[in-house]
Amino acid sequence: MQVIDLKARYGDRYRVKRDECGDQLIPHKWGHFYAHSSTELACFIEGNRKFKLINKQFPEIRITQRGDEEIIFVFDPALFPGIAKALKASRRVRYSPEALEKKRALMLEARKHLKAERLRETSADLFAPTTNSELATSDGLQNP
Repeated sequence: MQVIDLKARYGDRYRVKRDECGDQLIPHKWGHFYAHSSTELACFIEGNRKFKLINKQFPEIRITQRGDEEIIFVFDPALFPGIAKALKASRRVRYSPEALEKKRALMLEARKHLKAERLRETSADLFAPTTNSELATSDGLQNP
């Protein structure tokens, strides 16, 4: 069965991740959205209080599973923008070209610094004595 491709449909605006079995999902503050079928999306929510607010705003949703602390409901993709906003879905971060270049420069500088620090640590470890016997022999003293 073909399901809705979340990355193609919403990937430009929302962060799309993959779960353990490779299915696409869009995380939100209380759970995640996922493709239920070729015509519907589903939402997993932990906590019944938030669901009551969503249910009042969007009476068209259909509950498919209700647990003690979690709810799964199905809805039409046309409702996704409103539900995503209400549940604070994870948005993609967009940077301007200038901000992106600044971040790249900062990362390069941090890499240089980290590389130099690792090199200093490695060289210090190579030349530092590690045991008491090495300390004694490095000073020219012999243990009786």
